[in-house]
Amino acid sequence: MINASYVKQPSEIETLKIDWSDRINKLGVSGYAIAGVEVKIFDTAGLEKTIEMLEGTGSYSGTDVIFTVKDGTDGLDYYARIRVTLTKATYVMLYQEEDLLIQVRQKGS
Repeated sequence: MINASYVKQPSEIETLKIDWSDRINKLGVSGYAIAGVEVKIFDTAGLEKTIEMLEGTGSYSGTDVIFTVKDGTDGLDYYARIRVTLTKATYVMLYQEEDLLIQVRQKGS
């Protein structure tokens, strides 16, 4: 689902919006809706960096997942692990997960 990476400079703080509708529409049953979002950020060694790099918590609006990324060390890559809970009346809750590559690169000096 998430095919692109997100490139930011170390001092940037930006809110990202990811359209989750493709994942929902590929389910075998229609009518599921997002009921919750959890976002955590890890470096490439698997160390959690959520406190340092996530402003607030993840949220959703309709089929969009929304979260704000900050900080990071120039030259390093990170992954935002996005876990979405889906619900539909009388059906079992479903869980989906994607990782977004975050590349921190300072441009100029």
